Amino acid sequence: EARGDAEDARRRYALAVEACEKTSAKAQLPTLLNNLAGLHRACGDFTASEKIYQRALDAAIAVHGASHPEVALIANNYGVACTDHGDFAKAENLHLRALQIREEVHGSHHPDVGQSLANLAVVYHARRLYAKAERFYRSAIETLLQFYGPEDPQIQNIRANYDSLPQIHARKLSKTMRL
Repeated sequence: EARGDAEDARRRYALAVEACEKTSAKAQLPTLLNNLAGLHRACGDFTASEKIYQRALDAAIAVHGASHPEVALIANNYGVACTDHGDFAKAENLHLRALQIREEVHGSHHPDVGQSLANLAVVYHARRLYAKAERFYRSAIETLLQFYGPEDPQIQNIRANYDSLPQIHARKLSKTMRL
């Protein structure tokens, strides 16, 4: 995967998944499936990635229970894939699930919580629920600024998304015109 050979990486992940399923090494299965799904997503194969993300989620729940950080991680990644594919209702549900687990495990002030808030903001932005998106972008930025500086690329990206909201863009334009 690091060499950029996605096809070889997918083949090797598939072999590792098959080996895990045949042995008692079930604890590695969710991670392997998550990585395999991510490779399919990166290669533009949403159908395969969706099926594999669902398998990864089911495997993580079977191994760890429904409120484990790995379940949140996989739900988050699956939600990003659904957002990329335009399935915003499913993405919202997955990101809400990840957020709930992350808040239960880490409390409300943790980088993973900030990431989930930002991902939900993107979903609401795409669904044109701009007021809701604004609230989630603000919460994400506020949470992440506790851990990263304002120049952090992740925060800069969230700020750019926030600034592109129609109401924020209009406010900035209005301020500029008053000067």
